[in-house]
Amino acid sequence: MRLPLLLLLTAHCWLVAAPAVAAAGECGPVARVNGDGALPATVTTLLLEQGVSPAPTHCESVVATLTRTPDGLLLRMEDAEGRSQEHHVANAAVAAVVIESWVRDDLYASLLPIPSAPASLRVGASAPAATAPTTSLSIGFGANAGGANDGTLWGGASAAGCVRLDRLCVGALVRFVSDVDWIGESARLQSNRQGYEAALTADFPLELGGVPVVPGVGLGFRTLETVADEDVSDARVAVQPSDLLIATHLRSYLPMDDNFLLEFSLGLDLYPTAHTSHYKVGEVTLAGDPIWTANAGVGFRIGAW
Repeated sequence: MRLPLLLLLTAHCWLVAAPAVAAAGECGPVARVNGDGALPATVTTLLLEQGVSPAPTHCESVVATLTRTPDGLLLRMEDAEGRSQEHHVANAAVAAVVIESWVRDDLYASLLPIPSAPASLRVGASAPAATAPTTSLSIGFGANAGGANDGTLWGGASAAGCVRLDRLCVGALVRFVSDVDWIGESARLQSNRQGYEAALTADFPLELGGVPVVPGVGLGFRTLETVADEDVSDARVAVQPSDLLIATHLRSYLPMDDNFLLEFSLGLDLYPTAHTSHYKVGEVTLAGDPIWTANAGVGFRIGAW
């Protein structure tokens, strides 16, 4: 009797336990996906391809909810124990990867191939590098003509260069200047004047209404030699003072190609330490130095502003 009774008890235990074992085997990795529009169906299809099933009613599952955002999707997941997570993901494929990674117990199983997400949404993506200030060198050459406060006319030639540092172009200017001796104090006193100027400059390239303009300032010195005409004295009579130079200018340009510009300029130069009164050298009277000059110029520049 003992053997039949033992067999009967064993069969009864198997019949009782079998449904629970079957149910446990049925569950596996499961997830229920809710959300906007067709998103749940799309994500569910992707999960099914990887063996993650929609949750049967008797299985504990992860509930995932998808909401569209301006940057992609907001994924919220909650398991049967009340634990929850939120992730910002790029698209439905990325959402499926995240859901699968959370519901699987076999963490070493192959997951869905992770599609590329926009760089701004990648976890751990480094921030874009800060834009480095624009740095470039340009060199210009030109001719200029203008007038001075003492009624004289002047001409000259110049060379200038600067290095562009973001919105500022820092450089230097060298200029040859000469009084043409046609009118004004130099003509009246028969004095020939010529010299050179040098300054450190700062320019500010801008665009006004689509027109490129470059205002700038400079600080330096002027050395001007004044010589008496031979009709005034047989011996050479000259003075050569140096003055402080404060230069201001406004340039514009016409691009001929990427690195060659036709350039136009207006300038006003001040010499606050100038000797404006006449020079007396023995019996000879020489013209004093102008305290300001105004000029216009044209030239070319190699390298972009």
